[in-house]
Amino acid sequence: SLTELLTPCVQLRKVSLESLPVNDQVMRCLSRCAQLEVLNLSMCSGITHEALLHLIHSCKRLMAINLAWTALSHETIKYIVKHLPQSVVKLNLSGCRMNITDEDVSALFLNCPMIRELDLSDCTALTINTIDSIVHNLPNITYIALSRCYNIPQFSFAELKSLPSLAALDIFGLMLESDIKILRLSLPGIFINRFPFSSIARPTTNGRKSTLWGLKLDTWSNSRK
Repeated sequence: SLTELLTPCVQLRKVSLESLPVNDQVMRCLSRCAQLEVLNLSMCSGITHEALLHLIHSCKRLMAINLAWTALSHETIKYIVKHLPQSVVKLNLSGCRMNITDEDVSALFLNCPMIRELDLSDCTALTINTIDSIVHNLPNITYIALSRCYNIPQFSFAELKSLPSLAALDIFGLMLESDIKILRLSLPGIFINRFPFSSIARPTTNGRKSTLWGLKLDTWSNSRK
């Protein structure tokens, strides 16, 4: 079982369990990995409030975490945004629907001001206030995804031009292509709608199966010989 596989592995630094069913036993195994830096739990089922809280309190070195589409309750989100390790620089909370608010996002930025990559796609309760929070609190951010956040007005994305490090913005499903072309004029040098799938905490991205978390597989294979 997954629990049996993870139990002896307490030195793990990067873990991806995407789309797998998990339980409290699996989460406890992950919580024992004090060196854990990257964790992908996107689309996992079975994550409980108590188990997730224990994990974020135990894994103080987390830098990238993907919790997309894990059916987190508002209670859970409200807590984790205030208690994620401040070491987190890449975060995916997409798919939270109405369970994450502008106030939660503001609390997140106060707790994790070093975030550089953020995916809040399909968080439909968010408004222009989230754009304002990003602009005023995340000066080092390089990537933002707000696809299908339907309550954020189109004109507000132009405010992101004040972010000096922003390199890419994904807002799929929010604007016609003609409007995207106009937005590109307001955001020169920023890629818009280039990445339909998040790379946050995922071992392989953009179809590149020859690398694992940026490490070439042939290089890894040779290092094991």
